[in-house]
Amino acid sequence: MESNRLVAFGCSLTFGSNLDDIHPDNNTPSKLAWPQALGDLIGIPVDNQASPGASNKEILYNILKYDFSPADIVFICWTYLDRWCIITKDLLFKIGPWYTEHKDAYIQFNKADAFYKYIHDGHDMWLEFNNNIMLADLYLESKNIKHYSLLHSFSSDSPTHSNILNIDYAKIRKNNPVTLDGHHPGEQAHKLLAQELYRYTNRNNR
Repeated sequence: MESNRLVAFGCSLTFGSNLDDIHPDNNTPSKLAWPQALGDLIGIPVDNQASPGASNKEILYNILKYDFSPADIVFICWTYLDRWCIITKDLLFKIGPWYTEHKDAYIQFNKADAFYKYIHDGHDMWLEFNNNIMLADLYLESKNIKHYSLLHSFSSDSPTHSNILNIDYAKIRKNNPVTLDGHHPGEQAHKLLAQELYRYTNRNNR
């Protein structure tokens, strides 16, 4: 797998939230997260562009505004359907179910509350998710950027696009210890995912 840089996009499951090297501040992506572990296996530098709490809309937005090089290899870990965001000229406002659980902690709670009360629809979010994946594929293909996608978990209605790897991240997370917050995948889960991605991409690039 010849590449000059690995670029990763996703949410906290890619960022490596609350892994030992960045807990509790989580100001920078963890060097223990799967993108760095995968980059180490391949032997190339890593640029982890994941954003904790990101929606699939935000992940696509981050891909579209990134300055790629021709030899980059891109890995995208798509996230939960229930998340969304509002992107203005100067601000990206994340919207997720957590806003309804911690009202006092977020100044703009009313925006999230209104979204889930009046706008959110499961089928519509599923359609947008598929559109995000297809647009990311088309955009990266137009730049001849090698790229792979994986899902945070599989279900009966999961997308089946050609670039989605058949790797069950949810199963890896379930069968391994979590971080100190009791929620995010621990170092072993990230390491195992990196090994799975390395084997899969090497097998398909011979």
